[in-house]
Amino acid sequence: MVIFGQECGDRASEPENNTIEKNISTKEGKMPRFFCIICTVFIFLSLTATAFAEPAPVEPSGSGTSEDPYLISSLAELYWITQSTARWDKDYEQTADIDASDTKNWNGGKGWTPIGNGDDSLFSGSYEGAGHTIDKLYVNDTSSSRKGFFGQAGSGVTIQNLGLTNVNISSYYYVGGLVGYNEANVTNCYVTGSVSGSGAYVGGLVGRLEGGALSGSYSEASVQASASNAGGLVGYGKGSISNCYSRGDVTRSSGGGTTFGGFSGYCDGGTIAYSYSTGSVYYTDAVDPEDKGFVGGENGSPTYTNNFFDSQASNQSSSTGSTAKNTEQMKTESTFTDAGWTFGENNWGIDGVTNDGYPYLGGVTPVLASQVDLTGPATATAGAVSTVFTLTSQDGSGNATNVTSDTVFLLSSNSSGTATFYSDAAGTTVITEVTISNGSSSATFYYKDSNLGTPTVTATRSSGMDLGSDTLQVTVDLAETTLVTSATSPSVDSVFKNFKVTVTKIEMDNGTSWVEIFSGAAELDLVLVSGGTFPGISDVALPFGTYSRMKVTFRNSLPVTGTLTYSGTPYYTTAATFGGADNIAGDPSNSAGSQTVYTFRIEEWGAVGTNVEKTFDITPISVGATTDYQPTLRFTIRQTFLFKGSAGTESTYYFELSAPTVSIVEP
Repeated sequence: MVIFGQECGDRASEPENNTIEKNISTKEGKMPRFFCIICTVFIFLSLTATAFAEPAPVEPSGSGTSEDPYLISSLAELYWITQSTARWDKDYEQTADIDASDTKNWNGGKGWTPIGNGDDSLFSGSYEGAGHTIDKLYVNDTSSSRKGFFGQAGSGVTIQNLGLTNVNISSYYYVGGLVGYNEANVTNCYVTGSVSGSGAYVGGLVGRLEGGALSGSYSEASVQASASNAGGLVGYGKGSISNCYSRGDVTRSSGGGTTFGGFSGYCDGGTIAYSYSTGSVYYTDAVDPEDKGFVGGENGSPTYTNNFFDSQASNQSSSTGSTAKNTEQMKTESTFTDAGWTFGENNWGIDGVTNDGYPYLGGVTPVLASQVDLTGPATATAGAVSTVFTLTSQDGSGNATNVTSDTVFLLSSNSSGTATFYSDAAGTTVITEVTISNGSSSATFYYKDSNLGTPTVTATRSSGMDLGSDTLQVTVDLAETTLVTSATSPSVDSVFKNFKVTVTKIEMDNGTSWVEIFSGAAELDLVLVSGGTFPGISDVALPFGTYSRMKVTFRNSLPVTGTLTYSGTPYYTTAATFGGADNIAGDPSNSAGSQTVYTFRIEEWGAVGTNVEKTFDITPISVGATTDYQPTLRFTIRQTFLFKGSAGTESTYYFELSAPTVSIVEP
């Protein structure tokens, strides 16, 4: 037979100190009414005085040569360029993104004065954007022509690596977001916003391309014109265009012109290669056309090479200079690679997310944030503020990517207790949402949970860019704080009897294999060393051989009957499961009662109910016809209960039982 026993002992230690915090709030006073009135008048007068005022021009650093270009970092420095035609043959390099929204208030409301404005006063220098942008450039001058950031750029000029975002440009003839009348070489540039002309030669990027070359560039600007020669990228094209695209709609607002196209309004010779468009073409005063998906009209035998347009998105069934594809085909890489397009770094790219899934220009097309990623600690302590959680806006490849507008996320948790979010590590400012600010890619917050468990923290987008939501599961444990111990401490008292353990399997090793001698579920009383017999272990048939090891499997579940008291108050729980992460099923109860069954799990042995295996070396025994072997399986339990939890947070209190040692005592 197998005998089970228990040994008892005591340990004790001093309780730890507790800390109590208070939040103190203050009240704000009201501003005296007289001061408010004066302040309001002052602001009104100030705004009236500054309306339609240009900034003082600021000369940039540099000398304007190719070796030492003027370095442009502000709107005042851009304005300096416009103030003298003598500056239009110099070399420039932009060193920062520039907010040009104030141009709406310039020139009596007519806005920006372009750099270069005619054959005798065109821009003949160079402009290196260095990947920077000019945002919200404004022009509203329908009485004159050659409007854009550049009014007219001459032959041999280089303009590259520049983005014009959110433009609002209205003029007469030769109107473009970047250049109104162009003979320059334009590379890696783009425009977003709106461009319109009351006359002709209107394009999202260039109004009239009289020569030069456009490459690696695009426009997402909407285009509107009244006369003719209007297109998504260029209004009129006579030069070379390659590896470009346009995605803005083109509208004929009045008149009877027919040279309107999704990509180019009119091609007068020249070439267009490896380019595409998706924008629609509308006639506001007539039935919309169906054959303007790419080029609206042509002359002089232009050369077209492997161009495409989206027949679904554009509502155009055919076009000059391009092959119609449906939207799915336009978002499939093989459509383009089969036609000889080059994909890869610094060439075309396609990933199903960037540019709405259409091909984009590597190094030119801004890769927009399309998802959000929530990271943070895997574990937290009940009742304590966590370490930092971080929300990161990402592109489709998982790279951190700045948002283009303030994007707000609501914070929530499915905790069974009280979940609180904070903006600071000290836990002084409670929040319910966080914002990834325009131009940044992350936001942070902190979390506190009152209960144990594995809650899921969720950040759900509520406004701004559509980045969806993300979740993160957190394991909330109790603080590893021993408040008091049992035994000699007067604060904790424990009286227990009737410890039990369930044995599920016993095996013997004969050197070749493990031979099972018992399998089942036998609940055994753990009494004093002299007590307890294991039923059904007698008369076991074993194969002949020599056995030198024994393996016993039992459950990590030790029910006991007794009382646990802290500071004179008995504590119980509805499920009565104690120890580690599974110790509390609900808030402790101190309702009357003394003979309560507690089920302890030993933290070192895993989850409640897990089978625990213990293997013991024994003195080799030879099994013959009859063998009498009666070892004792001993659980040595020192009756020490640690009272743990977060000081002052009763819902986190629990009692922990020291792990028993398990041994074999041979006869």
